[in-house]
Amino acid sequence: MASKSALSLDMLIRCMPYSSQKIICDMMDVGSDKNNWEALAGSIKDPKTKENRYSLLDIQHFGLELKRDKSMTRAVLTNWGTQETTVQQLFEVLVEIGRKDVITEIMPDYNQKTQKQLVKQNPHHLLGEPQVGRNKIHTTSIEAGLKEMTISGDTQSPLSMVTTATVKAEKIQTMDTKQEQLETQNLRKKSTWQGHCATYSMSI
Repeated sequence: MASKSALSLDMLIRCMPYSSQKIICDMMDVGSDKNNWEALAGSIKDPKTKENRYSLLDIQHFGLELKRDKSMTRAVLTNWGTQETTVQQLFEVLVEIGRKDVITEIMPDYNQKTQKQLVKQNPHHLLGEPQVGRNKIHTTSIEAGLKEMTISGDTQSPLSMVTTATVKAEKIQTMDTKQEQLETQNLRKKSTWQGHCATYSMSI
């Protein structure tokens, strides 16, 4: 008889040890319809359409196994197993319908195996090794970016460009005002000089 340790998450459910399948069937054939084999069949999704794989008619068909003194759960697993379904996918549905007790019974170290699988897929997963090195590199990149922004801001930042343009405009306006004042003064002096000349001519 295969031991519980022979079960793995990437194993196809049609290749599960008989002992594990029997435990699942014994625990899922009984119970309320909210978390038994009917809930299992009703929660299975088609991987392509994401719709329920089994209709109400299909589930009723599985229920006929009871009249044949056979397991309804085994009928579901046998049919589902034709789709290359893995133990991991089975466990995900069991968790969804609230039957973690079944998982614990056939794979007590499920949580540890799941954690190892996540770490294998992503070495920097939160459940795996710390991300000190990665964070350090990320922080260094941010600091470099900030320095670049600071340098850019000191020379060509939009604020400095606007400020410079404003100062230049004010200087030009001031120069224009002074030029107008100077021209006005010259005109007054010229007008006064011409008046003196006219008076002197009349007196002669």
